Amino acid sequence: MLGKNRVVVLVALALVLGGLGAAGCGGAGVSIIRTDLAPGALSRADALVFKAVDPSATEFAGDFSDDPPSVAANRETLRTTYAAKAASSVQAAGFKAEVLAEGAAPADGAVVVEMVVKKFEAGSNASRVVWGFGAGASYLLTDVKLLKGGNTVADFTIDATSGGRGGFSGIGNFLVEHIDDSVAQLAAFLSEKVPQ
Repeated sequence: MLGKNRVVVLVALALVLGGLGAAGCGGAGVSIIRTDLAPGALSRADALVFKAVDPSATEFAGDFSDDPPSVAANRETLRTTYAAKAASSVQAAGFKAEVLAEGAAPADGAVVVEMVVKKFEAGSNASRVVWGFGAGASYLLTDVKLLKGGNTVADFTIDATSGGRGGFSGIGNFLVEHIDDSVAQLAAFLSEKVPQ
């Protein structure tokens, strides 16, 4: 009986400690810059045209990555929402931005924004609940390239993570939250590089 009580106490302690690690999601950042946006390479007057994300080559790992309906739903979320959210976030930061219609060519002089989602690691709900503090963390890696006149003016990676979520706040599929974190970081990056 004493052994069972110890297990119950340890699980309860893990849940409490995991809950303490439940600070918000926002672990996004521009983690790798291959081509930094040079001063003057882009202005607020330039039209940013976002190509729809093609998630066909995205790697899915972690919880439900072996469940075809879940993977298909995540691919659809990336395809239908990521570019729209990115354009909206960048527009709110004071840039001209729109999503390129499927099959359409960008207007002359437009800056084309290509986003390639390399990986969505869903992590482990069980590890986040029991251990917290980054155990079972999920993340989204997106390569972003800005092309102006066919030339690359910026090329970088955005890394969005579930941060220190633990306890029961660590349950879920954080794909939409990671997209939101990523587009906020994109807008912040552009705002820093292209002042008003």
